[in-house]
Amino acid sequence: MRLSTRLLASFVVVGAITALLGNFALARLTTVHEAAEVVDHDVLPSSGLLAAMNAAVAKIRMAEIEEVLSTTGAQRRWYARDTRVLKSALAHERSLYASFVDTPRETA
Repeated sequence: MRLSTRLLASFVVVGAITALLGNFALARLTTVHEAAEVVDHDVLPSSGLLAAMNAAVAKIRMAEIEEVLSTTGAQRRWYARDTRVLKSALAHERSLYASFVDTPRETA
């Protein structure tokens, strides 16, 4: 066998190995992309909502403490109204979060 024939055969083998490896890499990247889509559409929005709900609960607690510590009736009414508004905002965020709950463990 001549050198040029062997070089051509080696080039074809290397090209075939490269094509097979490329196809394998694309298949694995598709799996990674699907997992990233799940994180992007389910995990990140729900984490943001949980953080917003946590902040809302902290604001509700502060408003309740301020209501208890207020010295005038007007202040108590103001903080009571503020607490009601914050609780309705928390209820709205809970309803948004409910769409992300999809396993029995999450509902517990």
